[in-house]
Amino acid sequence: MAEWDVSTNALAKQPHWDGVTAEVPLSARKACALALSSVRKRFPHVESWLVESVLLRRPGLDEIDVYPDVWWYEITFRPRGADDRAEEEYQAGYCAATQIVLLDGTVVPQTVLKKKQAKFQIL
Repeated sequence: MAEWDVSTNALAKQPHWDGVTAEVPLSARKACALALSSVRKRFPHVESWLVESVLLRRPGLDEIDVYPDVWWYEITFRPRGADDRAEEEYQAGYCAATQIVLLDGTVVPQTVLKKKQAKFQIL
């Protein structure tokens, strides 16, 4: 599956958003566009993509008290009308079609693992 490592230094530099008093600093549309660029590089044989889900999340539970107003997008894509080769490649690396985008526009690089479960790690 996949792992995304985000340093505490990177989290500390993120725009703050409390979810109530202002709009999110990075729109979902912009985050999806940034993430799609990375997914296209990872799956060059897939011609077209659909957004499967867009989640706005806070860092792992251990870090909420330290970074209460820091959020990121977790965006998952799915091939649109993929041919058999593209679908097979996608299924083999499903989490590779999931991207983490910080609210400053940084697309977090991922490491594809052989483990069964995706995880987020804060360093």
